[in-house]
Amino acid sequence: MVTEAFLTAYLKRKYNKTLQFDQFGATEPPRPEKGTEYLLYVHIPYCEELCPYCSFNRFPLDKQIAREYFRSLRKEIRMYADLGFDFASAYVGGGTPTVLPDELA
Repeated sequence: MVTEAFLTAYLKRKYNKTLQFDQFGATEPPRPEKGTEYLLYVHIPYCEELCPYCSFNRFPLDKQIAREYFRSLRKEIRMYADLGFDFASAYVGGGTPTVLPDELA
């Protein structure tokens, strides 16, 4: 457990970089396949405090940035629903998924 905590901290310091991607043109999202059951996982990467033992992808809470994230997340979920995806289950994880409970409604 202690070794894992040290290794996680070391790797986060060493590889904590921001990736930038060049936009190379519009790509179409995938279409649902008939008869396939889809599950939705939503990651909420924000925490009021970052626990030193946690290895999940998470960031300190900045309410403005988090609200933008939630707006984009709702837009993306609507896009997949409009394409015909019917999710059998939805899982919410994080970070702290309930960090802004009004955004989860």
